[in-house]
Amino acid sequence: MSRMGSSHAPSSRLLIVDDDPLIRLVACERLTAAGFEVGEAPNGEDGIVAFTDFKPDLILLDVEMPGLDGFGACDAIRSTPLGRHVPILILTGLDDVTSIEQAFDVGATDFVSKPLNWTLLVHRIRYMLRAGESFQEVRSQQIRLDDVQRYARLGSWEIDLASGETWGSDGLRELTGLPGQAELPLARDLLDWIHPRDRTAVADLVLETIREGSVFSIDHRVVAVEGTEYIFHTEGRVHRQTDGKASTLEGFSQDITDRRHAEERIRFLAYSDSLTGLSNRAAFKHRLGSAIQSQRRTQKSLAVLFLDLDHFKRINDTLGHSSGDQLLQHVADQLISCIRGSDCVARNAAENSDVMISRLGGDEFTVLLEGMDDPSEAGGVARRVLDSISRPILLEGHEVLVTASIGIAVWPSDGDDHESLLRNADLAMYHAKERGRANFQYYRESLNAHALERLELEGLLRHAIQEDELVVYYQPKMELASGRVTGCEALVRWTTSERGMIYPDEFIPMAESTGLISALGECVLRKACRQVGAWQAGGLDDFRLAVNLSPRQLRDDRLVATIDDVLRETGFDPRMLELEITETALIHSEEQSLAVLEELRERGIRISLDDFGTGYSSLSYLKRFPVQTLKIDKSFTAGIGTGSEDETITAAILSIARDLNLRVVAEGIENETQLRFLEGRHCDEIQGYLLSPPLPAKEFSRFLIEQGSTGSWVGTRLCREPSSDGN
Repeated sequence: MSRMGSSHAPSSRLLIVDDDPLIRLVACERLTAAGFEVGEAPNGEDGIVAFTDFKPDLILLDVEMPGLDGFGACDAIRSTPLGRHVPILILTGLDDVTSIEQAFDVGATDFVSKPLNWTLLVHRIRYMLRAGESFQEVRSQQIRLDDVQRYARLGSWEIDLASGETWGSDGLRELTGLPGQAELPLARDLLDWIHPRDRTAVADLVLETIREGSVFSIDHRVVAVEGTEYIFHTEGRVHRQTDGKASTLEGFSQDITDRRHAEERIRFLAYSDSLTGLSNRAAFKHRLGSAIQSQRRTQKSLAVLFLDLDHFKRINDTLGHSSGDQLLQHVADQLISCIRGSDCVARNAAENSDVMISRLGGDEFTVLLEGMDDPSEAGGVARRVLDSISRPILLEGHEVLVTASIGIAVWPSDGDDHESLLRNADLAMYHAKERGRANFQYYRESLNAHALERLELEGLLRHAIQEDELVVYYQPKMELASGRVTGCEALVRWTTSERGMIYPDEFIPMAESTGLISALGECVLRKACRQVGAWQAGGLDDFRLAVNLSPRQLRDDRLVATIDDVLRETGFDPRMLELEITETALIHSEEQSLAVLEELRERGIRISLDDFGTGYSSLSYLKRFPVQTLKIDKSFTAGIGTGSEDETITAAILSIARDLNLRVVAEGIENETQLRFLEGRHCDEIQGYLLSPPLPAKEFSRFLIEQGSTGSWVGTRLCREPSSDGN
């Protein structure tokens, strides 16, 4: 039962457990009058039940009771979660030391002897309650500290250097996997937790700190009780006596395993290519710079292999980017597997290796070879790489053959720093592409001059396009049946004040590779449409204009819109426009090319297949694509009259075209023998120096006037000497 004072609300609950009813009665009256709520129990068993139900803030517990005495009741209460920290005041008539020690052993907070002085007892209780509140606050702070340490994966510890005894927080026990009640090992045994490879470093640092310093800090591995390996960051401080002798060592250890793994992941992402797992450009440059410094000491050579896949864009355009990614991963695996023996491969910059393979981006890869005695070793590696990559691979059900071009730069002869070595290897790679692809080339100094000249030429061409400095020449086409000039082909010419005439075979491929070809092609088309439109307005109604279309222009998404804009601005009739494309322009992206050509044909624009017979799968293109005209390449017509097979090939092309109802233009006609052969086989049109070389607009106008005065070319026979600048 419980009793409560009536004057004011109780501040605390008290439970008195005593077999003497008179003591319980007096205690209840006095303590209730003092403002406490009081509960009571006559023996130890009932006291335990009352404690559970009443939940007192303090217990007054008699020692000598029948049945379960005070010692047993105290011990039982302390064993419960609620009773672990509640203050227990033992009431005893026993004043022997043994009984007092037994009371403290079972968890008593304090004791008081009978007979009781109630006034002093009230003060004693209030003091114990205040002390209990302070203890609870400290305990709450300790719990919060333990929670913080647990959240931070941190544990504190202290070592007595004289005895070797250790103390560790709950957080430390949790980190190391020790049970809560287990004793920590002695200081000398703590080293057994540390990973064998880190044990000596930790021990040496601690001993040095004890001898000479005050604090230490170290990262090391720990093997926990269950055998799991962790990474700890440990910091400690030495406390010394007045004589300077080290007495204790205290500090904390924090589990930084997750943080270290995250740092390693970040480092991997920063220095690795996510698609292939190889090192990236940043890692390669860092490693190359370090390798150069290392080779300076060893006096050995190193080489950079710069690899670029040939026609990789065709894979992306044809099979899709997922197949392109699959191919890049395959190439990365092939690079790793084919470099063997002393060519030890590392997938990332952190590993110590004589070889490093990286993906710089796109389809560009690099290989770093260190410690070479002979630069020719790099060529052997390049040859193995080319052989490995050239093996067929299955992509999306298609067997694909891929080749690569490799450039090699050797330190120190080809560059003394990482930038120049990488640049020169890149130049050598482009030289390999110019030599036909699927090969490797060593860098040589002349490539630099060539690259600088090419860069200068690109700048000049860009300026020429922007400033409208390009000139269009026109080469006539003649219809053999009537002898009339029925049209012309527009050909671009470029003359600079710095370098004079620059021929198309020099700047057109450069414009194609740099992306300037679209702007150049638009410029030529606009000039030609405007000029030929003026000739048509002057009386040449049925006069057709042919303009070349490059492979890159055909892949330009804005091609059709650009042609529409030019035709609208110049007022040129699209039915009088013929666009000449090569077979090689069609192989890069057949579906896209087909869609573009269909759009152009819907506008009335004619499509001519240029250089027919020199490309791939010519007959299949005639079947699939909307082609109305074939142009026989001059490499075939040049052999007419020489007894070569060119006559047979030319005759076959004319026969095929006649069966498919296609017009045929033979280009490169330079003599009467060629003309008579083509007339006899009913070729539709000719183009070449026999008729006229390409002429600027004013000269071409005079040519047209001259033709108009005689009625036909056949009547005048304007023969001219062939020139190296022929079409």
